Amino acid sequence: MKTPIDYRFFAIKYVFEFFVVVLGITVSFWVDEWNEQRKLDRYHVADAKAMLEDLAVDAKRLEYVAYTIARADSNTARLLENIEQFRAGTMSYDALADSIVEVGYVYTYSTFFMNNGTYKSLINNGRIQRFPLEVEKEIKDYYEFVSKRVQDNNRLVDDAAWEYYSLHHPLCHAIENLNSS
Repeated sequence: MKTPIDYRFFAIKYVFEFFVVVLGITVSFWVDEWNEQRKLDRYHVADAKAMLEDLAVDAKRLEYVAYTIARADSNTARLLENIEQFRAGTMSYDALADSIVEVGYVYTYSTFFMNNGTYKSLINNGRIQRFPLEVEKEIKDYYEFVSKRVQDNNRLVDDAAWEYYSLHHPLCHAIENLNSS
């Protein structure tokens, strides 16, 4: 005689297997998402470090540009003082020429270029959005708006320095006078 099949046993067994499979899939998705988040966090830390390094290089370059501006101001003041002394008759032409040589370059071509490689990378891969909104806004302001003004000012300063050395430096006039005589 046949024993009756207990369907409750199979129902419990298959329901249990179903829950194990669903739980396994859920855990694997959770682990995958956790791992992806860890990777993104690691990238974020690396991006923040790279951004800080770029800003540190920019700060050093700005310090150098500020130093050359201060030196140019000092050299310009010395040059103007010597020219005024020559015009007043308290300095000979030879002393003026020597002072011009001693002063040397009044302006230098200390153009400031921003390091924006990290910023461009963050924009291209969308990871800039992982920064807090206010930080993201400050970064974009620096690299989008300030950089455009800096580029415009670089051009103006370079043109002024070029014009000074080619048209206004006292040695240009001395050479021009030698060529015309």
